[in-house]
Amino acid sequence: MAIHAVDAAGAGRWASLSSFLVHEFREIIPPTLFFFVGFNLILFTKRLILAQYLIQFAGFFIATVAALVVGKAVLVANTVPLFLIAIVTLSAAAWLFRRRME
Repeated sequence: MAIHAVDAAGAGRWASLSSFLVHEFREIIPPTLFFFVGFNLILFTKRLILAQYLIQFAGFFIATVAALVVGKAVLVANTVPLFLIAIVTLSAAAWLFRRRME
């Protein structure tokens, strides 16, 4: 009987983990698909332009990985308070302005 109690606790953890993973996967699909389509359209346009000069360019993997990274970054940015995003953005802008003035 003790074995069943341990199995039930372990099954509850697996169920919780699987529900968490399903939730995260459903959250990441829309922004990732949006950036996947957008980045690959840019890549397609670039390949069409370079094809006129007989230059081959293959960057599908880079565009796909970039879409995954940016899609996850969008989800992280949604959880960060707006005040913190404004502070980071303003400090980055000030740093870039200072670097440009040197």
